[in-house]
Amino acid sequence: MNNKETGKLIRSLRISKKLTQLQLAQILCVSDKTVSKWERGLGMPDVSLISKIADIFDTTAERILNGNTEKNKYNGANPNRLQFLYCNNCGNLVTTTARIEGSCCGNKMTILQKIKSDEIIKYVEVVEDEYFVTLNSTMTKTDFVTFVAVKSFDKYLVIRLYPEQNPQIRVPVVIKGEFFVAKNNGELYCCDLNKTFFEKFQKKG
Repeated sequence: MNNKETGKLIRSLRISKKLTQLQLAQILCVSDKTVSKWERGLGMPDVSLISKIADIFDTTAERILNGNTEKNKYNGANPNRLQFLYCNNCGNLVTTTARIEGSCCGNKMTILQKIKSDEIIKYVEVVEDEYFVTLNSTMTKTDFVTFVAVKSFDKYLVIRLYPEQNPQIRVPVVIKGEFFVAKNNGELYCCDLNKTFFEKFQKKG
């Protein structure tokens, strides 16, 4: 934490909201001298106020604490930049095509890192115009697949799975893209999809 950076950020956000120091102080039930002290880097808001300050300025508590004044550059929705943020506490999942940070249950969400491997797939059957995929994973309460995702060049599909459920999913045929399987321990298996990808698994099982 950096008092000066946090102070500069609070001042910048306050001005963008067209609030005076007194108005912000009244909302937070502190004195305007306290707000002035924060903005000059001579002190930090009490921990109990950080979330409230973040809510007032439509930002995150983490950004307030870090004093991050940079704005995200708009880069458009691009599945090639697909990332998964996962809450290790409640299992909440956020998908994004931009570089962001998120928090859930009071903690920073984990950005799942890709592990290139197709060992997570056990075997595949063709069902109508879809693939019926059986995953090579247990589905116990302590070791299970949390979600599967299929990404093509212009869209993606996410399928949630839960403990004690069969490790089987149906996915559309994708000529080219990526196939993701996430475990509750934070592992994210990733395979490059192509026209014949699932065919090599059809004789297994």
